[in-house]
Amino acid sequence: MHSLADFFAACLRSGALFETVCALIIVPPLVWAACRTLAPSIKKMAEEPAWQAPVAAAACVVPGAVFVSLGSLALMRGLDSACLTQPVGRALMIAGSAALLAGFTRATVLAMRRLRETHALIHRARSADGELAEIAASIGVSVRVIDDTLPLCALAGIFRMTVLVSTAAQQLLTAREMRAALHHERAHARCGDQLLALLITFFVDLLPLPSGDLVRTYRLARERAADRKALAHAPMLDLASALVRIAKGARLAAATMSLVGDGAGSIESRLHDLIHRPEAASLASRIRRIVVIALLFAYFAIAVGGPAVARTASPSCPMPKVATAHTVR
Repeated sequence: MHSLADFFAACLRSGALFETVCALIIVPPLVWAACRTLAPSIKKMAEEPAWQAPVAAAACVVPGAVFVSLGSLALMRGLDSACLTQPVGRALMIAGSAALLAGFTRATVLAMRRLRETHALIHRARSADGELAEIAASIGVSVRVIDDTLPLCALAGIFRMTVLVSTAAQQLLTAREMRAALHHERAHARCGDQLLALLITFFVDLLPLPSGDLVRTYRLARERAADRKALAHAPMLDLASALVRIAKGARLAAATMSLVGDGAGSIESRLHDLIHRPEAASLASRIRRIVVIALLFAYFAIAVGGPAVARTASPSCPMPKVATAHTVR
């Protein structure tokens, strides 16, 4: 135990520890813990959903991004680290490399599964016709219809985004409500919410530490932001009515953006937002936004920049010697 402590102490003093995959075991969880402290402040940014969504997304992504950055740094510079002259260093290098490979494999497999499910859902759908096709053309979105007895209006796809409308929703919504719902989905498409959602899930899966509350904050914020953008083109009552009708029996399709969001709490919050039309964000909210963004940037910069600073400050790497020869009498 004493020799292990000496090893870590020497690596930390020299900076060599941070040039190896060993850093993957230490730094990303610390960054994740730091991001967790910002969750309450991000939740209080509800006055600015257009800012709250990307900030919550960043808090989800930063730990995984640090994990990727340190892994890349280790591959470029860590193989010649003096820490690898010790058995403990080599063991940690193997463990860190295995963690990096496992994280990438897991995140990639889950991402591909979601993309396949989305593609299968779009493939099942047929082209819209009649009044729905006319509404979609006037708004400038691609709409396909899927046979389903539950009401659904959702954005699917990443690069060729399509709004999926179930036959139940088509029968349930009036033309005005359908127009408002499609304006909501167009707002998602124009903000790139599908691609951002894919990145969030990938980085969260890459470093599977609890981030559920931040993901929920992001999802609700993006829905509220899309609602506000839709109100520039559709009456509030039409959008609120469409939301309530679909919410009564909506089923969220895997890997899609749904008009409904995350359940009753989300619907109540969004209806309140639609009805009361909140004013411009307060000074306190704007200051909170600036502070949170600055801290997230600082967390990433310190975590990734640490190895470079350590290398510059300590170009040599004096390592503790481990006796391997027997005394000859």
